[in-house]
Amino acid sequence: MPDWPRDAATSLPPPFHSLGRLPREVAVTLYLNKDGVRVGSRHFMSDRRESVDVSVRLLVSDVLALNAAGVLLAHNHPRGDHRPSGEDLRFTRRLFATLETIGVRLLDHYVVAPGGWTSFREEGLL
Repeated sequence: MPDWPRDAATSLPPPFHSLGRLPREVAVTLYLNKDGVRVGSRHFMSDRRESVDVSVRLLVSDVLALNAAGVLLAHNHPRGDHRPSGEDLRFTRRLFATLETIGVRLLDHYVVAPGGWTSFREEGLL
């Protein structure tokens, strides 16, 4: 599984590019095989402006169905603050632990906003 470069903002896969411009919070997952090739994706959307529910159960179901070895996750903060919230941290730690128990790597979680982005891996949060 390849490591993601420090300049991840310029190399994010296409579904992540426009997240910072969306008016509602949206999450995108990319599922990758052991060679880092994308084998699937899913969008999680909400009718609420400031939050989106991402189902760990559904993510694990996708991982198993696709035989994915790694997961990239990104979501936006429409108000512009790209720093992870407390809820973002709790969710990511829970997802990381869950995926680890089935031998799947959470490669990164990005928070994207109009003014920038944060990589959990680069910040030492994974």
